[in-house]
Amino acid sequence: MTGGKQNSSSDDAVKVILTLSSTSWGVERLSSSSSQGIPATPSPSARIESKLNRLLVSVSKDSGRLTLHSRGLCSRVYRHPISSILGEEEPSSSDDLSSTQRLLDRILIDEEAMPGSVCVKRVVTEDQFRPHDVELEVEILSRISCPNVVKLLGVVEDTTDPFSTQLDLVMPFHPFTFQSILDEPCFSPRITNPTPSSQPTERNQSRPPPNLLQLVSGSNFADYLLFLTRSLFSALDHLHSRGIQHRDLKPSNILITERTGLPKLIDFGTSLDSGSANDRRGDAKVCEVGTGPYRAPELLFAPRSGYQAEKVDLWSVAVSLIESFRELKQVATKVVATADASCMVVEEESSGEEEEEGWGERSIFRFRTQEEDPDPEPTPSGHQRIPLFSSIQDPNPRSPRSDISLASNMFNILPLPKPEDQHLWPESEEFQPNLERLPFPREQGRGLGFVLERFLRQHGTDLQAEQRSSLEKIFRVLASCVRLSASSRPAATEVLKALEEV
Repeated sequence: MTGGKQNSSSDDAVKVILTLSSTSWGVERLSSSSSQGIPATPSPSARIESKLNRLLVSVSKDSGRLTLHSRGLCSRVYRHPISSILGEEEPSSSDDLSSTQRLLDRILIDEEAMPGSVCVKRVVTEDQFRPHDVELEVEILSRISCPNVVKLLGVVEDTTDPFSTQLDLVMPFHPFTFQSILDEPCFSPRITNPTPSSQPTERNQSRPPPNLLQLVSGSNFADYLLFLTRSLFSALDHLHSRGIQHRDLKPSNILITERTGLPKLIDFGTSLDSGSANDRRGDAKVCEVGTGPYRAPELLFAPRSGYQAEKVDLWSVAVSLIESFRELKQVATKVVATADASCMVVEEESSGEEEEEGWGERSIFRFRTQEEDPDPEPTPSGHQRIPLFSSIQDPNPRSPRSDISLASNMFNILPLPKPEDQHLWPESEEFQPNLERLPFPREQGRGLGFVLERFLRQHGTDLQAEQRSSLEKIFRVLASCVRLSASSRPAATEVLKALEEV
């Protein structure tokens, strides 16, 4: 960046550029809040609006209360307490403070978020690389009103640094993800004591609480998995019908609320949005999106004419959910120093590098520096669920060493068509390099059925006939989304229809 911005005062340099009344869901919230004693108008009063803006700015400027929870390639995610800010500032009247407090409390309660805190996703726009785009993420979150998508409370812009712009996305704080549920040994049909230990310790504060684990495990396992599957494909149907494709779906990008286990999608930084005036159509060809074992096969081979991003989302969600049927691997226990540090909104950024224009053959199979650690990442539970396209023998199951190793793992399960049957995977004709040039065995895959068979052998005695039948049907629906050919995968609407029969 050259030249830089004009120097400005601190007050002018940190300002709210999007607040609650600017979002689709916020307007709905403010319009329906009269039953809570809050003025029922399309937008809050000027005083309440001003108070909300001061709150957002205070959250952004008060670095002393920001607790770092995760680091991504282009962002940092923090937790920030808000009750102290509301108590410190002098409102223009006590009614302003009371109305603002009630409004925020009601939002956090309804969103099943942690009370008294918010999540702050911080991005320096100049540090982003293609296809990361926080401005597009803000636009998507501001116009989406879906119970299975995280809500955006506001956005603060900081131009204090004359050479960069910092954006803080403020959202409700949810401590747990689907990944943290998957890694719990009690997440299964077997009825066990879900309490991490008899006494709360620093070691287990980052683990889901017993009430949530009881909701999703044991006799509730089949019902919860059906609820989770329906909720996630409903979210995809909602997004896809509005021209939005996520492109980085995985267990750690699915928040799970503590009270009901409701899933909420996060991290739209590498999404596509055909309804946005700022959407960059060239990014539809960028294949360096997604994360590790959740990436669809077409992303590994850079097809010349691009790919269907909706079908990439279907693949990623199905692979994430099938992980519920997989085994656990014991790993080191992640010891957390403090309760604040343990309440983590995990946002692993997509692995990848900026793509060059042009689509000649290139070396897409490369080793990734951030995946070179052979040891599996420690988890709070001391266990790690094995992803579908990994094995328990892999040193680090969640981090394939390269694209070619991931592709090899896929073809060990999903049979690769013979040359004469290439019509079964028509998209592969445009792959770079051509599959014929790669030493993958043909029709050697054992199929997805082994996952279900192994699961039922392990848990057959824990399941009633109705639960077993439900899980078998769920698995078949998910398996229909995990097909090599994107054209043979169903749309989200079709998946929801199939789930009606479960």
